[in-house]
Amino acid sequence: MTTSYYAERANLSRLQHLHPQWSHQQLADSLGRSREWVKKWRKRLREEVAADIPLEQVLQGHSRARKHAPGKTPIPVVQAILRIRDAPPEGLRRVPGPQAIAYYLGREAEQEPEPLPVPSCRTIYRILKAHQRIAQRQPRVRQPLERPAPLSSWQLDFKDVSTVPADPFGKQQHVVETLNVLDVGTSILLEAQVREDFTAETALAAVAQTLQTHGMPQQLTLDRDSRWVGSPHGSDFPSALVRFCACLGIQMHVCDPRYPAPPATKRLCREISSDLSARMPRLGSSDQPGAGSAGHRGLCPTLQCRASQPGALLWQSAPTHRLSLPAQLTAAPAGGGS
Repeated sequence: MTTSYYAERANLSRLQHLHPQWSHQQLADSLGRSREWVKKWRKRLREEVAADIPLEQVLQGHSRARKHAPGKTPIPVVQAILRIRDAPPEGLRRVPGPQAIAYYLGREAEQEPEPLPVPSCRTIYRILKAHQRIAQRQPRVRQPLERPAPLSSWQLDFKDVSTVPADPFGKQQHVVETLNVLDVGTSILLEAQVREDFTAETALAAVAQTLQTHGMPQQLTLDRDSRWVGSPHGSDFPSALVRFCACLGIQMHVCDPRYPAPPATKRLCREISSDLSARMPRLGSSDQPGAGSAGHRGLCPTLQCRASQPGALLWQSAPTHRLSLPAQLTAAPAGGGS
């Protein structure tokens, strides 16, 4: 870009010597530039060459760097900013930010005979940060997690089947969902039960059926879905799933609020959502907890690919702890209700 600018200015200087009688518009048409550009550079070439400045230096143009140091904020203004920050005026029940501080500084300036300048919000933010009024966020240090043993750690997550349209007279969201159970150690999808009535009761029954089929892991990782952990206000009364896993000796790991979805199941949901969604009309009725799971295993190519991975050999040979549960936990409930 700088080379092309240099060449255009050099062509303008050359055309001035070849055709001194040409007007600004003729030079602009010949160079393909605007008339204002030609007028500015003819004046600059004439003045700076007359001042014995080399032509090569003139053609390079002027630097756009700052010529003078930026003005410093007066000390009284800094003190006023910190005073408003530490003691909010007029009973303000929050910590004022840069915009609020600029507002109060402007009001104070109207009442002073010699008002102080009101800095910009960016300058106020810089002053607050320089005086430790705004804490600097520390960089987060990421630590890799070790891969657990096969079938020792599972992740559970719900996934909406997005291709199923909403019922105009019924559910508008979460019409049909898939409960994905993924083994972290082998990345094998153990279960993917499809239902349209997942509640706390039916989700517990689905987990119980998965434990009967594939054994009992050492740890379950899940998000903060109310069907898993219950109401956030009922921390003193654990949900049915939490108590159920505590009785079986399974360690529960609930994801942090900032990272609500288990990472492995989140990646898996993106892979199989299109396959399961396209084949939903071919699945059987979801009245039985295992109907959707049995139907989708022969239909979804993503699941077949998962089962054919090398880790599937570990799945078949890994030791499992079979679990015998009462029939009440595996039977389909008559009515929903979380």
